[in-house]
Amino acid sequence: MKKVCSFLQIAMICLILTVIIGVNGCPQQGGKETGTGGLSVKFVENAPPVNVVVDQNFPIYAEVENLGDSFVNPGSAKFYLTRLGQNIQNVKTTTLQNKNLLGSGAQEKLEFAAAAKSTLELVEPLTTTMLLTSCYKYGGKAQAEICLIMSNQSAICGINDAKITYNSAEPIQISDISEAIIGNRLQISFTVSNKGKGIVYLPDTDCDKLQAKESDATEFLKSGQIKIRIGDLGGGFSCKLKSLDSSYNQIEALEGAAPLGKITCEKSLAGIEEQKTALLINMDYVYVETISQNILISPS
Repeated sequence: MKKVCSFLQIAMICLILTVIIGVNGCPQQGGKETGTGGLSVKFVENAPPVNVVVDQNFPIYAEVENLGDSFVNPGSAKFYLTRLGQNIQNVKTTTLQNKNLLGSGAQEKLEFAAAAKSTLELVEPLTTTMLLTSCYKYGGKAQAEICLIMSNQSAICGINDAKITYNSAEPIQISDISEAIIGNRLQISFTVSNKGKGIVYLPDTDCDKLQAKESDATEFLKSGQIKIRIGDLGGGFSCKLKSLDSSYNQIEALEGAAPLGKITCEKSLAGIEEQKTALLINMDYVYVETISQNILISPS
C-alpha cells in the first residue's frame, strides 16, 4: 500500500528546502554570497515631510544602520546635512558623528533639527533639495584558495582551480581571481570592485576636508583607492601596488594603495612546494555616500 504524504508533511519539506536555499545563497567562485552594504543612512519618514508650508515646524532626523561586518568606532562616521541655504532655518546642527559603537546590525538615530522651518516670503510653491552625506572608515577581508604548482596541472590541483572562498559583508569586494604560469613565475590576478553606490577613498582621507566649500585637492586624489594587505605566500611573492604616501609611486609589495580594478601579483617558482593554500586579503578605506530629500514649501 502506497503511503500518501499529508499537506503538513509537504509544507514542512518545502520550508526546509527554502531555508537551505536561502542560507546557501549564490556562490562567488566557490564561496557564499555576502552582503555589499556598509552604513545605510535614510531620513526618518515624515522627518522631514515632503510637503510643508511657510512657518510650519518640522523635524529632520535620520536613521543609520550598519549592514556590513566591520565595526564603526564612536566618532569615526560623520554625517553632513547640506543644500539648506536660506530655505530652511532653525537647524540645530548640520554635522553629526556616531555616538555609539556600530557593530553589524546596530542602529543609531541622528537629530539635525527638532523644529526646523522655512520663513521665506513665497508667492508660489518652491521645491528645495537637501543632501545628507555619510563619510566613514570601513574595511574587511577576503580569502581565496589558490594552487601553488610548477606546471598547469599536477596531482594536487590545477591552474584553473583558484576561487574566492570568502568576502566579508562590505561595499568593497574581491572577485575574478585567476592564475597563470609565465616562464618561471606564477601570476595571480584578482579584481577589487566597489559593489556599493558610494565613492571609496584611502583610509587616511579627511571627511571634513572633502566637505569643505574649498575642497582640498589632495583628498580627492585619494578617491578610487583602498589600502590593501595581501598575505605572504613565501619567497619571491609581491604585487603591483602604489605607495601610500602622496607620490603614489608604483611599488612591488604586499601592502600599499590599490586602485579599483585588476591587481596582479607574482611569485617565483624556484623551490616551490606544490600545494593548495589560502590567500588572505585585508582592506581598509573611507566610504562616502549621499542621499537626497525633496521638500515642497508652499506659501502659508
